[in-house]
Amino acid sequence: MVYKTLFQIDLHNVRRDAMLMWLPFLPLLLALGLRAAVPWLATLLATYAAFDLRTYDPLILSLFLLLVPGLSGMVVGFLLLDERDERILTAWQVTPLPLAHYVGYRLGLPMLLGMVMTIVGYLILGWHTLSWGALLAALFLASFSAPMVALFFAAFAPNKVAGMALVKVLNGVMILPLAAYFLPAPWHWIAAVFPLFWPLKMIWAAAAGQPYLWFFLPGLVSNGTAVWLLFRHFRRKLLSA
Repeated sequence: MVYKTLFQIDLHNVRRDAMLMWLPFLPLLLALGLRAAVPWLATLLATYAAFDLRTYDPLILSLFLLLVPGLSGMVVGFLLLDERDERILTAWQVTPLPLAHYVGYRLGLPMLLGMVMTIVGYLILGWHTLSWGALLAALFLASFSAPMVALFFAAFAPNKVAGMALVKVLNGVMILPLAAYFLPAPWHWIAAVFPLFWPLKMIWAAAAGQPYLWFFLPGLVSNGTAVWLLFRHFRRKLLSA
């Protein structure tokens, strides 16, 4: 019952903010844009430059997998910023609902929404190049980007204006692991320091017909540790406020 009430409050807060209201629809618009643009651009490049863009479908798909959960994390991150600035999070600490449970709801919801939106976007793209097992396994790891983004904003942004400036920084950091796609072995393992390298590696391996489940456990440890460290920093900042 408590979580249902929280969800209704979140819907109200998102509806009153024009920016947050449109963010959840961006993945669908991105999928529609890629579905239309990539085949057209591939034909153009094949005709005039003898370049086969479709060989990079796994790279484009992995970029989509990175961006979508992060967008749902941005929505929750800005909600957390509002609640932190309005001292709502401080008030939650004296309620019967533990702060960890409240933040767990806050972080679990964007993970779920990010996964759902990514699956819908994948169906819109129509690039059925991966098995559902590989897609769901990689998507589960990629969904950790949602709580990472949310906690990053809540922990490091002093306000929403600064949060918008941090979006550019965060986007740059998130897409860095994509560079590993162009690096030969063993140099591409340098990107393994980034938690989001692991779901990308799963997609690339699955698309190449190689075993991909080997990367799930280290990816789970890496992404789980990143979320835990960000939560600790966020909690420490909240308690010191």
